[in-house]
Amino acid sequence: MTCRRRGYTLIEMVVVAVLSALVLGTAVAATALVVGMSGIVSREVDSYHDLARLATVFRNDAHQATKFTTANIEATVGSTADGTIISEMELSDGKSVRYRVNDGLIREVLQDGKLVARDGFDLDHGQRVLVKTYKENSQTVASLIVFGSRILDRGDEAASQQQTWEVYTVVGRDRVLLNR
Repeated sequence: MTCRRRGYTLIEMVVVAVLSALVLGTAVAATALVVGMSGIVSREVDSYHDLARLATVFRNDAHQATKFTTANIEATVGSTADGTIISEMELSDGKSVRYRVNDGLIREVLQDGKLVARDGFDLDHGQRVLVKTYKENSQTVASLIVFGSRILDRGDEAASQQQTWEVYTVVGRDRVLLNR
């Protein structure tokens, strides 16, 4: 008479345990990779959102400007405690706007010399910001340039320092269109 075996041998149980540990370890590593990548992607999206918002605000200010002055200097984020003013504009509604580099880029709106609004744009320490103007076809064009943009840098510090993000706009465009 043959005896039917009920249950598993010790070797079979050890093999199943080892295989289960390998599968579980692979799953944990894959989950950690996905969670880490989601943080990087989230940071890139936030950075892109801030730069897009900055572009919109800068264009609107420049379009309404009756006077536009720039310091023509490249300011580094986080290098000064009080901030470096890189651009000032007088708007058609009597307000003035200035852009200052401190621990980010700060937009300040003044009326009669008093601060009435402040808006901040997050930039990484070490990024450089420049506002410059030039003439093109009898119009003044302003450009806002952020050097060392971290958008899609893929962890390569040297490559991210060489990336630039630029906004070009015509100064006083809204004022010119209203005067026609």
